[in-house]
Amino acid sequence: MAQKIKRVAVLGAGVMGSGIAAHMAGVGLETLLLDIVPPELTEEDAAKGLNQDHKVFRNKFAATSLQKATKAKPPVFYNKQDVELIQVGNFDDDMARLADCDWIVEAVTESLPIKQKLFTAVDQHRKPGCLVTSNTSGLAIKSMVDGRSEDFARHFFVTHFFNPVRFMRLLELVKGEQTDQVAYDAFSTFGADVLGKGIVHGKDTPNFIANRLAMFGMSYALHVMERDGFNVQEIDAVFGPALARPKTAIFKLADLVGIDTLVHVINNCYDNLPDDDCRDYMKVPGWITEMVDSGKTSFYGGTEVQPQYYDLGKKDHVDLPLDERHIRLPALKEAGKVVKKNAGATIYDAGDGILLLEFHTKMNAVDNDIIAMMHETLDLAEGEGWNGVVVANEDKTCFSAGANLFAVLMAINQRMFDALETMIKELQRATLRMRQSDIPVVTAPAGLALGGGAEVAMAGDAIRAHAELYMGLVELGVGVIPAGGGCLEMVERFMAGAPDDPSFDPLPNLKGAFMNIGMAKVSVGAEEARTLGMLRPHDGITLNRDLLIHDAKQTALGMARAGYRRPRPLKFRLPGASGAAAFRWFLDGMKRGSQITEHEFKIASKLVWILCGGDTSTRVKVTQQHILDLEREAFLSLCGEPKTQERMQYMLQKNKPLRN
Repeated sequence: MAQKIKRVAVLGAGVMGSGIAAHMAGVGLETLLLDIVPPELTEEDAAKGLNQDHKVFRNKFAATSLQKATKAKPPVFYNKQDVELIQVGNFDDDMARLADCDWIVEAVTESLPIKQKLFTAVDQHRKPGCLVTSNTSGLAIKSMVDGRSEDFARHFFVTHFFNPVRFMRLLELVKGEQTDQVAYDAFSTFGADVLGKGIVHGKDTPNFIANRLAMFGMSYALHVMERDGFNVQEIDAVFGPALARPKTAIFKLADLVGIDTLVHVINNCYDNLPDDDCRDYMKVPGWITEMVDSGKTSFYGGTEVQPQYYDLGKKDHVDLPLDERHIRLPALKEAGKVVKKNAGATIYDAGDGILLLEFHTKMNAVDNDIIAMMHETLDLAEGEGWNGVVVANEDKTCFSAGANLFAVLMAINQRMFDALETMIKELQRATLRMRQSDIPVVTAPAGLALGGGAEVAMAGDAIRAHAELYMGLVELGVGVIPAGGGCLEMVERFMAGAPDDPSFDPLPNLKGAFMNIGMAKVSVGAEEARTLGMLRPHDGITLNRDLLIHDAKQTALGMARAGYRRPRPLKFRLPGASGAAAFRWFLDGMKRGSQITEHEFKIASKLVWILCGGDTSTRVKVTQQHILDLEREAFLSLCGEPKTQERMQYMLQKNKPLRN
């Protein structure tokens, strides 16, 4: 079957149809995307010199949908070049091209008469044995194949994809009474092995599995909220992430699929399940019918600055109550507060003279774009007289998961060590600038702050952390040591308050720094991060995630109003080779006891050399830059180790550390 399906036709170029076409192209299948001919010329068409016979005009719906798909976020294409595998056309001129296809999937509007009319044309042009499937979410197969040829009915079944097709793994397959079992089973294998989907086999009953369950749950909630006086916002607050469900919850999902589709699917259940014990709950509530009749097309409205929701009592959209302290980045963007941005980060004007830097790579991983914007933010703040800088985002789960490990490994594999060293230098320079800037810099980590993310968070003059903070320097797990200032930050924190006395023994202080990095400790909450020494006594903690950016901003403003002064560069009295030898004696015992591997001994030995200041003694003070240079040298050295590269590769593939 995998060899037989080489060319696919997708009928219907809406959001779902274009998504299916993008996925087909993504797995290497030649794809034909068809839609209706536009009913009439627009002024824009006429201005382009088009007429109703022009191919560009006649294919406009399919072509426009495909163009939008290339710009979709999240991206529906694995690679934008995949679009070259897709050809467009229309139902009037290009149905004959179906004869070249091995599989035809229909994705037009959820209307039985429209589908039946389209299938009549398909039956006339498809070749014998060509699979024909429908993306219907609940219409009966028996009705859709009524009047079709025997070969059509034998090769017809339902393939119900979910939006966005690329990311939603579920694929419902439903066969009809006449469906050929061999063809159906072969496609099931194709769907799993080639399309990469998780197959669920349903029965030809109203709304199959997913929509039968989902529509009952949604419809039940719609009736209960009316009965008990809940509003749209309250229902979504309960039936979203709070119950481990998608953030679209109920009403955002309804807006996404369209209220007309929601009404149709609920009615399909009600009309075709006359004996169901809960049938009364599968009837569209009167208030939704009134809403649709009045021309309302969504439960949510307004703008990012002032969002709205539909109020049942007032029968209109009303303003969503907002806490003025909740700084929302989409609202800043809509209000024109973006100062500068690139692919990795955005700088906002957060008001009151505060610049806000947001990371927005995948998992907010630190890369060259983010590093460049860290420097740009400080340049703007210092050069234009801003009051301070806040580094934050609204991701509840991740401040930053660390450096872009894939980019690091790719640079290693291509022997681009000079470029890698430059990136490390710039990250070190950025984190040191954050501490030594003329204006206060406050970081606001929440969720994961690992590796490079922890280094950025700790580089601020002050941290305003969310209570649920999972912070740690975990680089040892991928065979390296912190090289963006993490070792320096640990030395600074654990040597704070140490007397400026050459006779003072710093080893007991440095033990905590070593344990944090060497054991890759991760805090379970902000208070534990303080216990581990990652947060300092003066760093604040916020329990309400919505207020975190506000609290960080107020911290920066307070520092500025109190007469912030640039801190003096720090110097440390560290034990040097003698201290490192003491640590290595401890490590050697762990190695002999098989508690650590030979490679872990090598990594830890380089770590203690950095923490002890390298070739120095307590009689000499070492600078912050000296420790950063030791970090960078050790990091690059370890990147050249095959076992470190194995650890990086394993982490990328398995998402867990390798002990080698």
